[in-house]
Amino acid sequence: MRFLIISLILMSASFSQAEVQGFNEMIKEASISEKILRKRLLRILNSSEVAIAANEQAQEQLQKSPSQDFEVKLVRVNQ
Repeated sequence: MRFLIISLILMSASFSQAEVQGFNEMIKEASISEKILRKRLLRILNSSEVAIAANEQAQEQLQKSPSQDFEVKLVRVNQ
């Protein structure tokens, strides 16, 4: 009986450890994805071809922007 109880405790501990390792992997993957997306966004925002319009034509340019799926739209400006 004692052996059975010890076996059950060890088995539940190993399941808990596996679950924690799974969560740790998910957190690690999310962190990597966040870093990649942050780098891509910074690359886009630092690009010389992309700027946010700051004049009377801003609303018109935003409406013509090809990125209709996004709330924040980036527009190309001629320099």
